[in-house]
Amino acid sequence: MISPKKAEILFSPTKIVSFFQKKSKDINFPFKKVKIELIKKFKSEKSFKIVAVYLINKKIKIVGCASSGGEREYAFKINNLIFKKYKNLAPKPYCYIKPLGLFLMENLLGKNFGEILKEHKVKKNHLKMIAKSLALLQKVNNFKKIKKKGIDFSSIQKTIKFLKKEKKLKIFFKTLKKRLKNEERKNKNLIFVHGDFNPYNFIFRRNKLKIIDFEDAHFGDRVEDPANFISHLENSFDFDIPRKKRILFVKNFLNYYQQFTKRFNKEEKERFELYKTYFNFSMILYLMGFEDKYSKSKEMLKNLLKQSQKF
Repeated sequence: MISPKKAEILFSPTKIVSFFQKKSKDINFPFKKVKIELIKKFKSEKSFKIVAVYLINKKIKIVGCASSGGEREYAFKINNLIFKKYKNLAPKPYCYIKPLGLFLMENLLGKNFGEILKEHKVKKNHLKMIAKSLALLQKVNNFKKIKKKGIDFSSIQKTIKFLKKEKKLKIFFKTLKKRLKNEERKNKNLIFVHGDFNPYNFIFRRNKLKIIDFEDAHFGDRVEDPANFISHLENSFDFDIPRKKRILFVKNFLNYYQQFTKRFNKEEKERFELYKTYFNFSMILYLMGFEDKYSKSKEMLKNLLKQSQKF
């Protein structure tokens, strides 16, 4: 763990320069002055997470992501792996500064797909490019660097603990987890899984797409990422999309995915529905933590439990 006190360096233009200067060979920028634009910031007595843009000069910007748990080191390794195999698919990774838990990478210009959905500017080509990129990611097979296998359930377990009044959640999750673990044991054909395949992690610019945020990457079931993406398209409150359009987006994406992978058989579709149930459940739990979304997410949970009687 990295002390939250050290995180103060990440917010100080003068202090961060000395760290950057030590890494100047890896980044190839002459660091004299740095300005900081904080995008996300969380800091408590025990932990911290930040995403910031560091302005080296008027033309050069780099993005820094840091966390007290050191998770960004793994994200750096995976991003580096993807960048070496497919340069156009991930941002250029510069380096990882271990004492600060800081991963530095290329600043991507453009819009993420979440913003495009909110602006109602989705085109077929967006979905086609996401499906094509996923098909490429699933060809990554470097088992030595990707150490994680299967879904990490720890986050959802913490959320259920936080929502202690909801007894049904614990029972439902226990059954769902058992089903998923059983599928993982049976699966002999593990492939690369991004792990957080949601609309905010796809950056579009000039008809090009780059994928970010690889800290949940692991080897697992090929239907995990498609199920995660579809879950966001169907259920996220962030996107005010009419039902008919949501259905069309889902249909188009799955058609393209099948076209690029040359597979999506009956057995995979059954597993896809199971994983989609998991991601729907995960999203509902997250929404239940917000007072203004609690009643609506409770209704979504009720519908999910009804649809999943077979569990």
